[in-house]
Amino acid sequence: METILTDKIGGRGVGSPNDHPSPHHRVRGAKALSKAMDALIAVAESREPQRFGALMNETGLPRTTLFRILKTFTEYGILVVDPTDRTYGLGPKLFEIARKLGDKTDLLGSVVPDLAGLAEETGETARLWMGSGEDTVLFDHCHPSDPVPLVHTIGTRVPLAQSAAALAMLSRLQPNEQSVRIAKAVLLEPSERAKSLTKTLRTRLGFAISTGFSVVDSGEPGIREIAAPLVNDCGEPIAAISIACSAKRISDVQIHEIGRRIAQAYRSLDGVAPRRKVHRRIPMRPERAEQSDAIQIADASDQVGANPVWDQKLQTLYWTDILGATLKRYHLPTKALTRTSLRELTGALGLTTGRLLIAGSQSGFQFLDPDTGKATSLNDPELHIPGSRLAHGRVGPDRRFWAASMLPTPGHGPGRLYSLGGDCSVRTELGKTRAAKGIAWSPSGDALYLTEACSGTIHRFEFDQASGTLGNRRILIRHDGPGTPNGIAVDQHGCLWVAIYGGWAVHRYAPTGELEETFTLTVPLPTSVAFGGARGQTLFITSSRIHVPPSRLVEAPQSGGLFAIETNRAGAPVHRFSQTRI
Repeated sequence: METILTDKIGGRGVGSPNDHPSPHHRVRGAKALSKAMDALIAVAESREPQRFGALMNETGLPRTTLFRILKTFTEYGILVVDPTDRTYGLGPKLFEIARKLGDKTDLLGSVVPDLAGLAEETGETARLWMGSGEDTVLFDHCHPSDPVPLVHTIGTRVPLAQSAAALAMLSRLQPNEQSVRIAKAVLLEPSERAKSLTKTLRTRLGFAISTGFSVVDSGEPGIREIAAPLVNDCGEPIAAISIACSAKRISDVQIHEIGRRIAQAYRSLDGVAPRRKVHRRIPMRPERAEQSDAIQIADASDQVGANPVWDQKLQTLYWTDILGATLKRYHLPTKALTRTSLRELTGALGLTTGRLLIAGSQSGFQFLDPDTGKATSLNDPELHIPGSRLAHGRVGPDRRFWAASMLPTPGHGPGRLYSLGGDCSVRTELGKTRAAKGIAWSPSGDALYLTEACSGTIHRFEFDQASGTLGNRRILIRHDGPGTPNGIAVDQHGCLWVAIYGGWAVHRYAPTGELEETFTLTVPLPTSVAFGGARGQTLFITSSRIHVPPSRLVEAPQSGGLFAIETNRAGAPVHRFSQTRI
């Protein structure tokens, strides 16, 4: 008769024929060994250390038999017993055996030098984790000369919600599989806690997908973990490298510098596959950049600043740091910069007729309280598409909020352009966009402009204000220089001002599409632009820091800052969403 062990968390048969074939049922004389293996597997696949009674229930083994098995495994170091609560976990001997297997597959041979180098370079503990994107097991580590106190030891299993390594590996799975793993991670949580944790994990996952590394406050007191996945030659995650830092002594800037460093550890087991690119190819700083046309007005330290919008009534500029999950406000009269934390990666942003903002995020369209960061969900047009989010958008002259969606990586498919009405209904305006990065309207409202970064083009659509519908489409501008067109703004004369991401510049184009002037910047990655200021003639420019390589950061230390150019012309009208539901 076959013994089947049940995994209480995942609902899988640990000893079932499909998961763990039991050879002792076919090999004469292996009955005692198979019972020992059943007990070992029960300990290994449990998410938390198990007490003796729980293991006896799972394995169905008699008390005396199980006691002898566990005692033997403990004496050999295969298992360990926690003296405080008498629970069983995997022991160091098992990992010594696993290390020998790792040596044979060249896994440790290629990673261990990185661990030692990372520990020496960062002054923090470097770790190697094994797992599947649900939870992870600490496989090896390398300490610096003065490490911070850590709780996790080799063999410790850490759940997804507390594991930067698990999240890093999860980021390399397909969107549907990511959703399944997150659902399993919150399965046993109370309803409200499950909703909150799901949102938190989705936000962290979106960051990891976009940057190549993950950041999590671990279950160890005062420790922040930064991790990047290791992949095989098929691009599948098989392990993760992490750095365990003291949350008190490391800044956000240092976190992202370390994240970029360990993201370079992407590699295949055989060392042949190329490392994943985590930085753009950025040209050298132009000679004119030293005499920039723009001045930095706020050290915002944005990872990806985007979607600025000016509120004339409050004399305030709003924008978001997308990967920082933060709403920023710059009050021009006092030059005060305010940061408000958000629960999700939020991109698209617009004003409303009330005090709330309208926004687009990982949960679709939302009202956003600028003081508290509280979001009120309105409509999610891509609820059925795992990993998608609304990234860039603005309120149009039709008073609808227009926003473009994007998926985690270009390989996951095109995005779409949606508009949200005052009754919170959503229309699909374009069924296919290629990395839409900016949207704006002509001063008269008879034309809509949309940038597509993948093709380096800016499209012009005829626009009917009364119905809020798009008409004929044509390519107005085709950028063929360094960088790609990103966010756009339109002035009162109908000229287009375009942030050239990777080009160290903002371009001004005539309404007919000819390049009229180039404004040089001190940062390579301007992301978006918006008119504002007391007279409406100040062009505000947001920028990105996260994708600037270290060699370029030396030339562009102001990356991630907020900049301004004083022009001699005002911007087109800023429209407000008609707020009919809260």
